[in-house]
Amino acid sequence: MKKVIVFGLVLVLVLVVLSGCNGNKKDVAVESQETPEATGNIQIYSELEQMVNHFRSAGLETGQYQEKNHEIIGATAGLGLEIEGGDIELYYYDPDKTDADVLDTLENKHNPDATYAIVINGYYELAVALHPDQERIIEIFMSY
Repeated sequence: MKKVIVFGLVLVLVLVVLSGCNGNKKDVAVESQETPEATGNIQIYSELEQMVNHFRSAGLETGQYQEKNHEIIGATAGLGLEIEGGDIELYYYDPDKTDADVLDTLENKHNPDATYAIVINGYYELAVALHPDQERIIEIFMSY
């Protein structure tokens, strides 16, 4: 009888642990367009989509998108992008949705000559590190 009770308790414990692993995914509604062949099934904020298209029109080869935790830095949207065989990060700060203090400090982040370059162009941020085409990517980013 003790074995049945112990087995029942263990089963309940396992079910409780497994139900806690389900996680809560937030669905965030943003104005976006989806480009299924490039996004890897994630939604892309339209301003970031336009920046990616700018890179493409400048002749850069782009690959898969990756979601980035943009909330940590106060951005409205963010994505990682494979470009010319390396990775970059793009962020957008919507002036109507971003905290004023975050917008005020954007220019202080601008450091295009560092190994890990953070480049600000208006409400856009580019983060690129040790990329073979880093200078060209920054130049194209700044021409947007």
